[in-house]
Amino acid sequence: MPPLLTNILILVTGIVLIALFLLLYVRSLREEQRATDTVNKILLPILAAVVLTFNLISSTRKSAPTCSGTVTTVFYIGVAMTLVLIVGGCIRFFASRSRDRRYISHSILLSAIIVCIVFMISFLNGCL
Repeated sequence: MPPLLTNILILVTGIVLIALFLLLYVRSLREEQRATDTVNKILLPILAAVVLTFNLISSTRKSAPTCSGTVTTVFYIGVAMTLVLIVGGCIRFFASRSRDRRYISHSILLSAIIVCIVFMISFLNGCL
């Protein structure tokens, strides 16, 4: 595939995936049962995708001069934000009396959005 077509496909796919995650997040905030059930069914695969994507990015990053600086900073900020969101969601879950799973699912959905953004930035800058 030509590089331009690949970049366009990555960008469109990432934007669609982010839009779907945002849609699930907003509908889950409104406590719609179908959205909550969907999120509960795909929670573990999303978490696995987050971990595998960060592993892919960290293991295949190039050490070119264009890949250091801002792109590396975006990667580490993305990892830190993801960890803070997931740990914060777990702490909120265990600290609440109701034990609402939405605390964890919302943090994982937001983490998946961050991972998509970090992947698109790394890929489109030629670091993968």
